Amino acid sequence: MVPVHFRHATKYVVIEETRRYAMYSHEKSSFVSLTCFGFRCAGYTRGMADPSTDEHARLAARVGDAARSTGRSVATAESLTGGQIACTLGAAPGSSEWYFGSIVAYVSAVKHRLLRVPDVPVISEISARTMAVTTAELLGADVVVAVTGAAGPGRQEGHNPGTVWLGIVAGDAIHTEYRDFEGTTDEIIAQTVTRALELIVLFVEAFHDLS
Repeated sequence: MVPVHFRHATKYVVIEETRRYAMYSHEKSSFVSLTCFGFRCAGYTRGMADPSTDEHARLAARVGDAARSTGRSVATAESLTGGQIACTLGAAPGSSEWYFGSIVAYVSAVKHRLLRVPDVPVISEISARTMAVTTAELLGADVVVAVTGAAGPGRQEGHNPGTVWLGIVAGDAIHTEYRDFEGTTDEIIAQTVTRALELIVLFVEAFHDLS
């Protein structure tokens, strides 16, 4: 296994062929799992060929432009995307000025315990809404997008792969959106990242009208 070093990080090592990594926390002396397809964290783009990478980078740059022009901050809460939205935003130029961070709640228990999702299916409108609201409170960001859904290959909570809920908080405004994406697991994840970034751009640019 070969260490891969990233900005703001400790150490990442490849632990399996599906591009899942382990992050070693020196403070806690333990490993925390992280998924980031294509090595996009902190500006790295290696490994999996992904035609959506350039589009994601363009959208992230637009988020940065909008955040700087409005003076607003951004954060994310992720489930099925496993940190890819965070990776993309963190790699954008000047992201340290406006990107506050992300909470990657990959398993249901973390959504319930940390993000205060009530005892409801995690692939639901209320789950996406609660994830966004709680993350805004915890991280203190002006605009927060949250994503939860089934990426496949199998069904989850009775939902077919591609079932995705997005929630976004912008000041006092709260928006939720349902999507039914098609394709492979990687394609569903890529489409979710794209839509999340599009929503962030939209709501950061319109922040003053919504608050």
